[in-house]
Amino acid sequence: MQAKYLLIFPVMLALALPASKVQAERAELIDKIYSWSVNIHEFDGKTICFVASRARKLEPRSLGREYVRAYISTFKGAGNTTSQDAKARLREVSILVGSPLKSGAGAIVQIDGHKFKMFGDGQTVFITDRTKEKALVKAMQKGKVMIVKAETEDGISTRDEFSLKGIAKALKKMKKVCEK
Repeated sequence: MQAKYLLIFPVMLALALPASKVQAERAELIDKIYSWSVNIHEFDGKTICFVASRARKLEPRSLGREYVRAYISTFKGAGNTTSQDAKARLREVSILVGSPLKSGAGAIVQIDGHKFKMFGDGQTVFITDRTKEKALVKAMQKGKVMIVKAETEDGISTRDEFSLKGIAKALKKMKKVCEK
């Protein structure tokens, strides 16, 4: 189950890391809705669309993690296919925590009293139970703030806060552009 997430992760990582500035410049910004951007990117013959936002608060600040982002991504046409593989990649949530995670530690996402368990892969977390991904996206659309708690490979607990203002409109825009 976790292998499906690794299909989109290389694209997201290439777009996210400052060292990959050239790759990031290839992503086309479609719209900016509050702190959420709507983007489209051609990769390996496929088109990936994603909404992304930077964390507004990072704890502890002393870690120097500058690149902490939340993403929801999909492949163009994934909403109009009978392929289970394509449908499985419709609206995947991933969060780049900006520091290598403790092996096996994962993370917890909290939105207005709802908690979602995430598994870690390097510096990124994904939802552990794929059947709860739609509930996570729905909570993000209805919520105000998302808190992500994780533990680095050095045993340091992190707490990152994301504003969810504008995400519902950003997802509608992504759907219009990419899920047809």
